[in-house]
Amino acid sequence: QDEDVCIAPGSKNVCNTLNINFLLSGVFLHIMADTLGSVGVIISSLLIEYYNFLRADPICSIFIALTIFVFVVPLLKDSALVSVRD
Repeated sequence: QDEDVCIAPGSKNVCNTLNINFLLSGVFLHIMADTLGSVGVIISSLLIEYYNFLRADPICSIFIALTIFVFVVPLLKDSALVSVRD
């Protein structure tokens, strides 16, 4: 269900109502970025160590950045719509 959450209730200037799905999308993206970063470092370091494939680090970094960008664009659009609506 679409429930509203009030952040910092009691403060009229700080209290914003946000959709729970919107908040969870941001949390998911943050966790995904951290996980992809860790996995990318592990994969690239293994490729460099065992195969001397020095291009692994920039390739993994670009892949991680593009993946995060693809997921962040819809969240940015949603946040812009919320900003315009309020």
